[in-house]
Amino acid sequence: MGYDTSFKIALIGNEDLSIVDEVVKSLRLHTPYKLWNTKNKWAPDRITTDNCSWTHHTRDMKLISTLFPLITFEVEGSGEEQGDVWKEYFLNGKTARYEAVITIPEYNSDDLT
Repeated sequence: MGYDTSFKIALIGNEDLSIVDEVVKSLRLHTPYKLWNTKNKWAPDRITTDNCSWTHHTRDMKLISTLFPLITFEVEGSGEEQGDVWKEYFLNGKTARYEAVITIPEYNSDDLT
């Protein structure tokens, strides 16, 4: 059993929702996790999972992004540990990852109500 993360995948710059089904087929073929959900009527371009241990998501998404070279994939992860939140972007085999930064402003007595 590994570390579980909740994954959300968005297709940026894609107007054709039929591509979502093609991406899900590729995810099922190229990843160990098979239960991808696309049943969000409010965000039909989103693909989600329940918590899972997708250890090689970067490697897998680099490959999948080469199959759809004109689509930017935004993968958002939220792990088991508090503060483990990040987004990673994929475009035609390239990736950029951004970790969440949690900040607390300095105390200011003027803020007291």
